[in-house]
Amino acid sequence: MGIFDYNPEGKLPFWRTVGKAYLAPFRHPLMLKRVLLLWIVIMAVVQALYFVWLFADPNYILGLTGDTEAKRTEFTTGNDWLDAIASDLLYTALWLPMGASVAVAWHRLILRQETVRPFGYLRLDATVWIYVLVTLALAVLHTSLSTYLPAFLLIFNEQLGIPAEIVSAYAGIYTSLLGGIALTAVLYTLVGLIAVRLSIILPAVALNARDVTLPQVWRATRWNAWRLLFGTALCSAPIYLVLASAPATLFLGWLLNTPVPYDSLPFDPLVNQSVWLAAIWALSLVFIVLPIGFLSFAYQHFIEAGAAARAPTQSKQAMPGQAEAPS
Repeated sequence: MGIFDYNPEGKLPFWRTVGKAYLAPFRHPLMLKRVLLLWIVIMAVVQALYFVWLFADPNYILGLTGDTEAKRTEFTTGNDWLDAIASDLLYTALWLPMGASVAVAWHRLILRQETVRPFGYLRLDATVWIYVLVTLALAVLHTSLSTYLPAFLLIFNEQLGIPAEIVSAYAGIYTSLLGGIALTAVLYTLVGLIAVRLSIILPAVALNARDVTLPQVWRATRWNAWRLLFGTALCSAPIYLVLASAPATLFLGWLLNTPVPYDSLPFDPLVNQSVWLAAIWALSLVFIVLPIGFLSFAYQHFIEAGAAARAPTQSKQAMPGQAEAPS
């Protein structure tokens, strides 16, 4: 048993950890500004250009509105789904480095009290790229097991020797609207319980604590999966609420045929919509530090507190991930 396997307090103090994650931006407002300001400006511009490019494609608009059955058929039977996949990959490629850069800075601020320079924080070094790869691996694991695995089992059920009655019952549930939604939600949650426990490795990646391993993280977080899942969800809620206001604004304006905030912008309607959406997406970046902070404090509880309890005489500077004195 290694020093990281010991959990002195057992379960994660749920509300205290969530509260600390929400309080951290108010305790470090200057650092919040330094870490996010330049990234927000860059991503707002990138988002605006992305939406202009996306909305300029008439097939995309037809796919959203579906004015006639013929138009919907034209959209869904062509190669536009390939364009949609390409745009999603491009979108992910733009956001992952930014999110990882912010995450590394915020983890190191909370766990090491490490500050960044006043202007121009755009860290994209090896630590950030490793963080990107680990985050991407966790996301692929989650998506593969919760979304693609059911389809894989249905397609290759004969090769896998799955009984026909099980396949039939499963397919009946999966192909119905409510059943498919319920089954996907259950699978997404169950796989999420695994992913959130493994995600505690991310602060260790940000701290370059290479002696913290996935098996150690897995053992240290036992009996805490639901706390980690709900804590992450609570801290991520403001991001999704802000993001949801973007399509909701566009949809209500179209549905009710009423003026919406972006109508007052002095540009072409296409550009107005793009600028408005980009502004909302940029605003959501302010809240990205909440789930990052939750992971930091959870890591502090499971990993650093356990290490301190197992090695009370070890110097803080020598312990992986232990907080350093501010410079």
